Amino acid sequence: MTTIPTPAHGDSVRATESEVVESLTGFLPVALIASSAGVKDPGQVRKWRNGALRPTAVSAARLRFLLDQATYISQHESKEIAAAWLTSANEQLDYDLPLKAIREERYKEVAEAAKSFVNGYAG
Repeated sequence: MTTIPTPAHGDSVRATESEVVESLTGFLPVALIASSAGVKDPGQVRKWRNGALRPTAVSAARLRFLLDQATYISQHESKEIAAAWLTSANEQLDYDLPLKAIREERYKEVAEAAKSFVNGYAG
């Protein structure tokens, strides 16, 4: 799988899992973070945030990628617009939400859609 690096990529790699989750809570409610990570219980997100529990490797990868995309968009727009983009149907993703596509590990598609959005395509 080929990834499309974004300027924010290094930040999520250098952060602890707790820091990643803490940063994500600045964009999205814990229920949406849980869903994108592939877990049903938002309580797990709170435990990840305070370090009482660690996400699985798969969930951690999803969380880091989610943070990359949210940060990338917010660097060009705002946190509110990044959150709206993540939770809106996207034409480039066959009208799926970017959060759903992240849960399905469609990373390349989401990264391309985020770059298109930043470059002026609303999708």
